[in-house]
Amino acid sequence: MNENTKRDYQKYHVERPEGFNPEYNKYVIDKTIREYEAKRALKYKMFNEALKERASAVADYLQHLNSGKSTSIEKYFGKKELARLRGKEIIKELQNDSMLSKIIK
Repeated sequence: MNENTKRDYQKYHVERPEGFNPEYNKYVIDKTIREYEAKRALKYKMFNEALKERASAVADYLQHLNSGKSTSIEKYFGKKELARLRGKEIIKELQNDSMLSKIIK
């Protein structure tokens, strides 16, 4: 061993703690990964459902326009529904902004 290795070994080498179980450690890591994947799948599903709702609303409006009627988007959906459709997107952006969430808390 060279001098640097000896110094590093003395400072940073850690013996296995008493009661350390590699199998349990592997179990915890696998469980954490499974939980993460489940949460990720749920978020993906929620995103797709919200996207379908907005896409469906836009498709309905475009079909309305295609039929020859020329109603403004605000009149077609109504102020409240249009605000709701826009508001969901704004709320999601605000919740994803970590700096803003730290300020709000």
